[in-house]
Amino acid sequence: MTGKIKLSVATVLLLFALTAGVYLSGQLILMLLKVAGPLTVGTYWSYVQALELPQFAPYATMIKLAGALGFGVPLLAWVALLIPLFKPKAAALHGDARFASGSDLAKKDMLSHP
Repeated sequence: MTGKIKLSVATVLLLFALTAGVYLSGQLILMLLKVAGPLTVGTYWSYVQALELPQFAPYATMIKLAGALGFGVPLLAWVALLIPLFKPKAAALHGDARFASGSDLAKKDMLSHP
């Protein structure tokens, strides 16, 4: 894979992780606060904006925890996927030699009886 392709894959995976983070954070807020509201794309953001209101002060820790977990888990998964994506291929220490398989021997006609 070339560098541009790897960067494109990493960017697409980041967008998926952020989208999952938005939905997961919203779902966690609804679960932690025991609210039976609809889950939308703006659920998390609306609760973050409401943090300034005094009515939501007792729930500030739960809202922040839902955001940290909701975005943290997908972003950690994204970082975990980046490691094998950008890890360079290890060079063979003693070449790429291997034992011949049965099909390799058959191709060279070494399995026929004299």
